[in-house]
Amino acid sequence: MTLSSVPAFILATAFFLIGPLGAVGGKGLVVALLLAGLGAIALLLLRRPPLASAPKSLLFLLALFLGLGMTSAAWAPDGYRAVSITAKVTGLSVAAVAVLWWVSTAPSRQVALLYKPLLAGFVLGTLILAVGAAYAMATGKALWGSYQHAALTTLSNGEAVLAMLVWPVAAIVLTRWGPWPAGILFCGLAIGLSLLMNSAVLLSLATGTVAAVIVFFLKRRGIRLLAFVAVVAILSAPGALKLLPSGDEMFQKVGSIVPSAVHRLYTWHFTGERIMEAPWFGWGMEASRVIPGGHDKLYLDPFSIWGNEIMPLHPHNATLQVWLELGLAGALVMAALVFSTYAGRLSEPMWRSPIALPLRAGASSAFLVIANLSYGVWQNWWIAMGWLLAAATMVVARTTGIEEGETAPTGAEDRE
Repeated sequence: MTLSSVPAFILATAFFLIGPLGAVGGKGLVVALLLAGLGAIALLLLRRPPLASAPKSLLFLLALFLGLGMTSAAWAPDGYRAVSITAKVTGLSVAAVAVLWWVSTAPSRQVALLYKPLLAGFVLGTLILAVGAAYAMATGKALWGSYQHAALTTLSNGEAVLAMLVWPVAAIVLTRWGPWPAGILFCGLAIGLSLLMNSAVLLSLATGTVAAVIVFFLKRRGIRLLAFVAVVAILSAPGALKLLPSGDEMFQKVGSIVPSAVHRLYTWHFTGERIMEAPWFGWGMEASRVIPGGHDKLYLDPFSIWGNEIMPLHPHNATLQVWLELGLAGALVMAALVFSTYAGRLSEPMWRSPIALPLRAGASSAFLVIANLSYGVWQNWWIAMGWLLAAATMVVARTTGIEEGETAPTGAEDRE
């Protein structure tokens, strides 16, 4: 395979687009994932790897999600939307499976051809975000997107994308040029993003770093520990809400200092109450948008700073949204997927590299932190970013963990 072949060029283009499309809001990442899936499917058809190498456990979990989501249309407030959202998520996931399958089975030197497009896209995306930030700070206006109060809020999606993409990119830099350039890249991005004050993004970088360090020293025991902690957190989430202060308590203490955090607490406690009303199978896919009481508004101060809905569209927490809409059944599927993300298929050669497992832990943890603080779990661009991050992480692992001397199957290069 060379980049002169059409499928390989499509796949490389998709990896290049992650950075710039993510920087300007992220919605174009759906296109990037579909392009990557198209290129990967074509390359798989050319090389025809054995069916036994397909990610069967992932396909099984997707089938469970598809069945649960479609079935929930029977009791969801909007059955059509439940079906359409489930179908869209499944379609994006099928494209992702093709990419992951190709990355895990193609010769490592072919997978490594995605390094440069990924790096170039990250650099371009960083420059785009920097220009957008500089313009917003200088003029008080946004170069793209709509906003109500602060122009910098239009950059939040781009910040999240680059904060996740820096994990595989820094790992590539580490393998090519050593620890100092990788450290400078990672710390430089963290410092730059700290100027934009997106707390979820900064927390994701910190959490991912801690997770990577744990796994660097504990190896597979560390990543299994993280997987166990993540599963326990998902399954205990509704009960764990009782450990958090109420929205009223936080409003009295820091309502005018960190209003977004206080609003989250109101939303999460409200979500917890609704979860208890339908704990087994939830209210149905996308029920968050029309959940009873969700559009009631908070008027807690004379200046109407808090004229916000209790839950605008979704809980801003992936775990709670899955619990709310699909109940314990959905939470079990989510827990299985998260466990697989951390600790699935650890026996494969690609995870033998001392870089691969910490990268996997850091990227997975960073994604989960943002997912549980910011976005709706079924947002197409966010799902696309998650799958693309997984693919980029595997690209790095695949080309640093395979034994030297690997060769392509007979005739494979000619066909590709």
